[in-house]
Amino acid sequence: MTCRIGNVCLVVMLALLLSGCGAKLKTYPVEGTVTAHDGTPLEGVQVVWRCTDPPLSATAVTDASGRYRLGTLRPGDGAPAGEYELTLAEPQAEDPDAPLPERIDPRYNNFATSGLRFTVEPGSNRFDIELEPFRGWSPSPGQ
Repeated sequence: MTCRIGNVCLVVMLALLLSGCGAKLKTYPVEGTVTAHDGTPLEGVQVVWRCTDPPLSATAVTDASGRYRLGTLRPGDGAPAGEYELTLAEPQAEDPDAPLPERIDPRYNNFATSGLRFTVEPGSNRFDIELEPFRGWSPSPGQ
């Protein structure tokens, strides 16, 4: 019972905080594509942008064409102007025993190692991300 009340209070406080921020937070459209090194679009990739000033994050999931449109307070509403670092992650498998795809080098799943940094400016922003080859994969002889 105490845990349930605590969770309800947390949700209410978060909603009040976001509704207060929503009136003050100006977002700008941010979109682009995520592709493999060979230009193949990557579907279902979780894209997370993190800004430290103001401290917030914006997220999106790529579609079948590898396209994403960031959302901060609502899906697709954009992101505030500022400098961001990014992570990219594979979608979670519905079957917990299924192996995860290995399309994305694990270094992209960490803000410190991804090497992905962009600046959102007032107005429309487009950032296409082409990933370097996955380092964990090595071709068979003759490929």
